Amino acid sequence: MDKTNRTILVLAAIFGMLGFLMSSFLMKDGSKLIGNAAPALDVTLLNGKKLQLESLRGRLVLINVWATWCPPCVEEMPILDAAHRRGDVHVIAIAQDDRVEVEKFLRNKSFAFDIALGESAPGFDAAYVVPNTIPYSVVINSRGDVSAVKRGLMSQRELNSMLADAK
Repeated sequence: MDKTNRTILVLAAIFGMLGFLMSSFLMKDGSKLIGNAAPALDVTLLNGKKLQLESLRGRLVLINVWATWCPPCVEEMPILDAAHRRGDVHVIAIAQDDRVEVEKFLRNKSFAFDIALGESAPGFDAAYVVPNTIPYSVVINSRGDVSAVKRGLMSQRELNSMLADAK
């Protein structure tokens, strides 16, 4: 094998490995959580109250990761709020913004679900395998097990399906 062919093979191997690593990093999701006990979650809500996921055992819970600057996140908030208000699911929305931006965003809104800042939930991103893109939602069944994970904008039909499957 001549030097040129060897160089091409080495470069192809390097680029192939880089492509694999990049796709693994960019496409991480929480599917490995499904069927397992939900990781512990202790957060301080925006209103100052403490919330432990364990205290919601026996109820369906949806943890939603969002940001004020994320149009799909903002778009799905009304369907999450409606489901929370009906009692279909207890929604915990974890904002990936700072307090000032979140409070400014919420000033003219009246969501009923719990809202926390990402910084108030140390270790959450790693434990829940939060991807680099949002919105990201995790449904936890009444036994405390993760039953569904959704990356990206969630439709009403998808939410209904995930909640029905979690029961």
